[in-house]
Amino acid sequence: NEYTPRNLLDAYVLVYRMTEKYSKDLLYATSVSDIRRAFKQNRIAIIPSMEFSIRLENSMAMIRIFHRLGLRAVTLAYQTNDIADGSDDTAKHNGLSDLGKEMVKEMNRTGIMVDISHVSQKTMQDVLGISTAPVIFSHSNVKALTHVNRNVPDDVMHKLKQNGGIIMLTFVPYFTTNEFSNWMKEGDTVYYRTMASYPNDKKIRDSIFDKWEKEKPMPMVTVVHMADHFDYVKKLIGVDHIRMAGDYDGISFTIKGLEDVSTYPNLLTELARRGWTESELRKITGENFLRVFEQVEKVAARLQKETKPSLVKF
Repeated sequence: NEYTPRNLLDAYVLVYRMTEKYSKDLLYATSVSDIRRAFKQNRIAIIPSMEFSIRLENSMAMIRIFHRLGLRAVTLAYQTNDIADGSDDTAKHNGLSDLGKEMVKEMNRTGIMVDISHVSQKTMQDVLGISTAPVIFSHSNVKALTHVNRNVPDDVMHKLKQNGGIIMLTFVPYFTTNEFSNWMKEGDTVYYRTMASYPNDKKIRDSIFDKWEKEKPMPMVTVVHMADHFDYVKKLIGVDHIRMAGDYDGISFTIKGLEDVSTYPNLLTELARRGWTESELRKITGENFLRVFEQVEKVAARLQKETKPSLVKF
């Protein structure tokens, strides 16, 4: 029941209440003009997005309904679903399903940003092959630097450049260095093996975990490591296709010097030290995202004149 439309509507009501109660600080933003207005008024723009697309119940009508409520970005798959294959799950469609292709087209038509973080590499390629609007990776890093399935390979980034989209590089240690990702994988193996072996003996489990953590201390991931991902993407496809991202509500460990949003200047300072200009820093802190969002709006306006809403049912 966690992913029902009712729970999603409850979340919308909560955001409505928050933005109404704290209207001096928050703005419910559904357009680029809203975001620019929030910036001018020194307010925080809240842009509704959805990570678990199963809440749309495979329905074109749900896409349109939630767009009217303010939905402006959807992650196609957190795990493999009827729409697309997930990055760390068993593949079912060899990428994007026929349903997924139709939903991407309908998101383009309505003006919802298509988010391809969390999807398989084949799904990334499929989406970039059919989307007529720029897409986003809302929280992913560079696979060439850290070899985890959640990260983006070079060939996909080249297609992202052709699409005009952006990769929002995320401050997740597991996605930032191989040393940390290997440590996490080994730790998960120890955890699940121990839980299976001693399901009813917390004392033994804790002793095993404590012993492993002492023998295998957590590797340090710093702002310098994170900056390497920004440099890599800039060199590969250009600064116009990069943005910063956090994902702080989805991680247990943080990067030293990037523990929360208040530490963002630490990264900007490091990039400036490496020769990034003020213009480039403005792009990765907001201007690139606004360009993508604005183009998504323009594509939607054109498609709504040229095509009718999809009535396809699967």
